[in-house]
Amino acid sequence: MSFLCLPDQAAREAASWVTNPRTCVIDASTAHRVDPAWVFGLPELSPSQRDGLRRGKRISNPGCHSTAFILLIRPLVDAGLLDADAALSATSITGYSGGGRKLIEQYQVDPLPSRLTSPRPYGLSLAHKHVPEMTRWTGLRTRPVFMPMVANFYKGLTVSVPLHLSVCRRCAMRPACTRR
Repeated sequence: MSFLCLPDQAAREAASWVTNPRTCVIDASTAHRVDPAWVFGLPELSPSQRDGLRRGKRISNPGCHSTAFILLIRPLVDAGLLDADAALSATSITGYSGGGRKLIEQYQVDPLPSRLTSPRPYGLSLAHKHVPEMTRWTGLRTRPVFMPMVANFYKGLTVSVPLHLSVCRRCAMRPACTRR
């Protein structure tokens, strides 16, 4: 078994070096999270997902922001309560430990610079590296607008996905729905 904890390009290269089909490779990067030749490591998706993980030899480890988003949205899409074409937005606030050594060093100085005392958005290009897996593994056909933020706490995160009443498919989300 091999665990890859590398930047995406290095993970792709290192995975290609493993030629023994019996060797299990688990990749923590985003390089293989939507690759159909790899099993996405989120057993909660379905019984077939769990079976794939038991048998799989190439497993991609889900991202933190995307795991929370997927576990919020996928059950609604699967149940038909949320249309796969729904336009969604998500905000995630996370601690600084996931940003790596340089970000940790910025937050662990005394005194803390005032610019780091409040949550700060990042990834403002709307092309965050987790969006492809968030889209693929929820069954959405429309990419969500994702706004990640980092805050002055070491670890943990919370993801918020506001659902507008207009995206309700079976009226289960609003008691006075006119589409009953």
